Amino acid sequence: MEYIRYRGEFADAPIDCIKSTFQKHYSPMNELKTSDFDRDAELENPLPSQA
Repeated sequence: MEYIRYRGEFADAPIDCIKSTFQKHYSPMNELKTSDFDRDAELENPLPSQA
């Protein structure tokens, strides 16, 4: 991975900044607004009792 621009230091991932940058540069990807990472992860990796 190559860092092209220094964006500062953060104690945690700057999710809001990442989302706004993606929206600015990849606006056709509107599904980011309605995506649910936790739900997708549960569907892909169900708990043994849910399998």
